[in-house]
Formats: sequence, C-alpha cells, structure tokens
Amino acid sequence: MPLAKHSDHFVLPNVIIMVVVTLGLLLTVLCTFKPDVVPYDYLGPLGALAHYLAYKQTLVMQTICYTAIFMHVLESFYAYYLAGMKELSSSARLKWGIGTFFFGIFCMYQLLKYNPTKDQKRE
Repeated sequence: MPLAKHSDHFVLPNVIIMVVVTLGLLLTVLCTFKPDVVPYDYLGPLGALAHYLAYKQTLVMQTICYTAIFMHVLESFYAYYLAGMKELSSSARLKWGIGTFFFGIFCMYQLLKYNPTKDQKRE
C-alpha cells in the first residue's frame, strides 16, 4: 500500500508533562527577568534554589534561561523539518513546530515515534 501523503498526524504529550514544562519555563523566565514576583516560599526546596540563582547567581540564571529558549526554538524548527520529512500536511507541520516550541523534547518524542509506513499498514 502506498504511503498516504499529507497526513494530519499530531499528538500532544501527557497533560502532566505539559503543565510541568510550562511552569518550569515560566519559573525560569520570571527568575531571570522579574525575580521579585516569584513566590519562592511556596515552592519549597525549588524555591530556595530559584531564589539563590535569581539573586546570587544572575549570570547562571540568565545562561539557563537563554539556553532553554534557544533549545526550544531549535527543537521547534527541527520538528517542523522532521514533520515535512515524514510527509505530514503543512498544518500538522505547524502544529508540531508550535507544540515542540512549548513542550520541547516531550512533544518531539511523539513525532520521532511516529512511523508513517507502519501506521499505514495498520489501517
């Protein structure tokens, strides 16, 4: 059976993972640019570490933040490219790019796991 071109395959990662990644990125960005608005006391040991990095190790915090953003951007471009290599539709490619930008490797894993020839055989 020939490979169906322009498939609309798109899968988001687990909801818990999406929440954790989103909150982690938010905490990183806030600790870098607006450290006074972060509720460190409510974050337990993570709050103590975040407070230390935000106020005592600003260069380290900035490096972490810019690296995380840069990696998410690179991953999103690669996901867009990889979705094209797997002959997905342009809307699915865009979804993979945006999803990977926000959720990183956890979204990318779903795309890497997708094998269009294998999934076509199941139908």
